[in-house]
Amino acid sequence: MRRDHAEQVMEALEPLLKINDDRVREMLIANIMDVTLKSGPEPSSYAVSKAKYIKRARLFAHQWLKTHPDVCVQDVVNEIGIPLDLAPDTVGGIFKHSDFTKNGTKNISMPKGHKPKTKTVNTYVLTSSQNHNDNLIVSWD
Repeated sequence: MRRDHAEQVMEALEPLLKINDDRVREMLIANIMDVTLKSGPEPSSYAVSKAKYIKRARLFAHQWLKTHPDVCVQDVVNEIGIPLDLAPDTVGGIFKHSDFTKNGTKNISMPKGHKPKTKTVNTYVLTSSQNHNDNLIVSWD
């Protein structure tokens, strides 16, 4: 790495490290200069990350429905969040799957500063083929 780049990195670190010794500062700059940076743009893992997130969110929704009557996007976001590298509208794809059927709506409170303060979101249940409780056979023999 070029010295001027290493010094820029050092400027970002100095307030946190509180270095008062010039020799220590120079040693750190030298160590930073030894770093070999990869060239080119940062590899994009957006598609993989989005697919993994939606899969994880759907698994969570399945688990949620074992103990709750329905699930909405806010239940998922409250529990597993949204990765910083994904757009917030990624959550729109969670319930676009044959496992889920819309069964109604509910009003949720939005975080402070949002307008409107409440929002109506869809609620979902598992389709009958996915709802294991519907498939139970009770035999009294």
